[in-house]
Amino acid sequence: MNILKRISSNEILAFFDSEHPIKADPVGFNGNKWARNILEQADSDFYGLWHYVELEASEIFDIALPYHNGEGGGDILIDEKGLTVSQAVQKIKNIFDYGKRNPVCWEKISYWQTREFSPIFLSTAPVNAERQKLLSPSMGSLFHLDGLHRLIGWGMVGRFDPGIYGKKGKLAAYLAGKI
Repeated sequence: MNILKRISSNEILAFFDSEHPIKADPVGFNGNKWARNILEQADSDFYGLWHYVELEASEIFDIALPYHNGEGGGDILIDEKGLTVSQAVQKIKNIFDYGKRNPVCWEKISYWQTREFSPIFLSTAPVNAERQKLLSPSMGSLFHLDGLHRLIGWGMVGRFDPGIYGKKGKLAAYLAGKI
């Protein structure tokens, strides 16, 4: 991990708000509002300590992801115990018709597969929020706050693979917590 700079809570939330409009998606789920609440909880849990960092591929594959059900469908992609990015990518690749049964989630994953990297939001420990607090701190050193569909989408098409990752820049993250 390359620490680029320390960053304030106000800068984090301003960036999030500029990139993530608060509105309901086609199934009425307001994911951006939910994610902003998670960022506010992380800010509280980690006393406003944030950094802007650049991640290595091995770190990305090991990011702990919280519970996630297929939006617009009924499949549980990630159960309450969580999965790493690597595990979630392998799982979704092995679900034959995930996209048909979970169209909103799949649309988000597919959308990001060909898009440039954009900063994700992480923490150094699980935050005290409904899904994240179920993750065991022993899962790793980086925990997802926002960017699940991007991480899975990019992972599915090999964007983090050796020989590919880093050639067009590395993935940046806003990281809450002590490094």
